[in-house]
Amino acid sequence: IYVELLHEQPWLWWIGQFMKYGLRLREDRRMELETDKEGVGLQIPRSTPLAGIHVRRTDKANEAENTVHPLQDYFDEVKKKNIKTIFIASDDHLALSEAVRRFTPEWLVLHFPANQTHRNPAERAGDFYSIVRDVMVLAEECDYIVCGYSSNICRLLLEMLACRYIDPWSYIKSLDGDYSYGTKAGTFPQKIRKY
Repeated sequence: IYVELLHEQPWLWWIGQFMKYGLRLREDRRMELETDKEGVGLQIPRSTPLAGIHVRRTDKANEAENTVHPLQDYFDEVKKKNIKTIFIASDDHLALSEAVRRFTPEWLVLHFPANQTHRNPAERAGDFYSIVRDVMVLAEECDYIVCGYSSNICRLLLEMLACRYIDPWSYIKSLDGDYSYGTKAGTFPQKIRKY
């Protein structure tokens, strides 16, 4: 009941708590994450704000209209916040190299190395750590995030931001659509409706 008094969206806070718990890392993976962050220049504590960008390009291109956006759109949103250090996460290694090529030296662009793009979901399934690593940095380290709610990752980020902020919507910008809890247009799976 106290959550309802202290948070604008208590249900979102609860979802975020469950997600954070489910994604908690073992100590060896947490140490690996810290080493990875230091390796790309994410020293904590920072003296400057950090924006996060999550670019979804692989299978998203075939799923729905208006879900793939040019990198310029993401950077335009970050520019409005006057943040010059950006962490970019993507399932497309070409987006990472494009960001560095096009937007430095105006911005300091940080990202984890990506050697290839997996367009097939089965190929991406074996790389779960890199997805969790990106989510952890975006949700725990970034002061502002630009992504698209058509992506499960972006919705997860909002849920996790609800654990940090009373008004998480002030810290995230979606380029495509509104938040929905794992469903389309507010529908729920049949099993949930029955109970």
